[in-house]
Amino acid sequence: MQHSTQLDTATTTGTPRRTPDSLCTHRPTCPTADSPDREAAHTIASHPEQGWALLCNSVLVFEVMSISQSQGLV
Repeated sequence: MQHSTQLDTATTTGTPRRTPDSLCTHRPTCPTADSPDREAAHTIASHPEQGWALLCNSVLVFEVMSISQSQGLV
């Protein structure tokens, strides 16, 4: 199953651009990459055939483990 969420954009000059913290627009917001329940965040990209998914808090979840982009491991 593939699931994606469209990113929010900000328009200040008439040209859309991504805002820095636009990945999680959920209310309540998803857990951060540092929190113990980080894998409860919403999936924004899923590739089960490759065995991984990207969560909106920048955590990559693999079938066997998860790695946080904020930890500089990816």
